[in-house]
Amino acid sequence: EALPVKNDAAEAEDIVCLLFTGGTTGLPKGAKISYRMIAWNTLNTLVHEVRQGDVTITHTPMFHTGGLLVYTVPLLTVGGTVVIMRRWDPEELLALLEREEVTLFFAVPTQYQQLHDSARFRQTNFSSVRFMTSGGAPMPVPLIQAWQAVHSVPFKQGFGMTEFGPGLFSMGPEFAISKAGSIGRPNYFVEARLVDDDGREVPAGEVGELVLKGPSMCSGYFNDEAATKEAIDEQGWLHTGDLARRDADGFFTIAGRKKDMFISGGENVYPLTVVTAL
Repeated sequence: EALPVKNDAAEAEDIVCLLFTGGTTGLPKGAKISYRMIAWNTLNTLVHEVRQGDVTITHTPMFHTGGLLVYTVPLLTVGGTVVIMRRWDPEELLALLEREEVTLFFAVPTQYQQLHDSARFRQTNFSSVRFMTSGGAPMPVPLIQAWQAVHSVPFKQGFGMTEFGPGLFSMGPEFAISKAGSIGRPNYFVEARLVDDDGREVPAGEVGELVLKGPSMCSGYFNDEAATKEAIDEQGWLHTGDLARRDADGFFTIAGRKKDMFISGGENVYPLTVVTAL
């Protein structure tokens, strides 16, 4: 008889680990990741994407929420297989995908371009893959079309962050072309609003700061009460620093940052940090 896995010493608000992030300022801060956050994100991932018995490849570092919490922990929780790569290598990923009969995986657009350009790409058997998820930046339509001209595997777009989720927004493959550039709509148990500088919600089509609320949020920043109070207001809304707009169908599109930042290969890069290091 199968028995539930229990640990009476662990409480929902106990901190499992710290994941460091630039957050809204670019200065490294340790987001406190609780059992509660992981449990709710796992539930959301089950609702939207993962099944028992799925097989994924994790090729991003475990100190990233993308490596640890997008598919790795949720899939291990429900009984799946996680193939962990020591380092990113497009040729090796394609070989593992076929050998391990991978059913889903996550990558950023730069990596999908490298996979497409690999000499092994056209010969790889993708028949086991149910879908692929793109995150970190919008997936270019020409790249989706180039992939599907060879392999008709569905692409999903996702969006998350170290402090929340990361299963925040998702967009089914049926919208990959028609809603290109969008991060999709909020997942279950995620409240999302777009507000102006005075905290008032902006109308559809207008740009506002993305603020979030829900049980899959982190517990603030480690040993940094000032940063925690700056990010999470008294009503429990996380102010992401991301600017976005929402269309009439409820799809969100990121429009920039309240503070300068650009994305390179799925990594947040802050110009001030680069200049200071030179």
